[in-house]
Amino acid sequence: IGNSTFPTYLKYDIEGIDDYAIMVFWDHGLFGGIHWRDVLGCAYLAASAEGVYIFIAYASYNIVHSLRKNSSCMSKRNHRQHMQLFRALSLQ
Repeated sequence: IGNSTFPTYLKYDIEGIDDYAIMVFWDHGLFGGIHWRDVLGCAYLAASAEGVYIFIAYASYNIVHSLRKNSSCMSKRNHRQHMQLFRALSLQ
């Protein structure tokens, strides 16, 4: 942008605002093609987030299963407090 290949709109020309938006967001033109680097970046971020959510669901299931399995050796009040703590931490 700074090498004078694109016009700069330092005067805030309202007439050329469409050209400016195309320059910023679509460097191949509005429908000039898919930007594979951006698509792959979005896919990578989505896969990373999906992996984290799967791990959270797996850990939550194991915690609830362990709390239910060990509820016979805990008092009802202690078990209720553990479950309440788990729910509070899960909501955060």
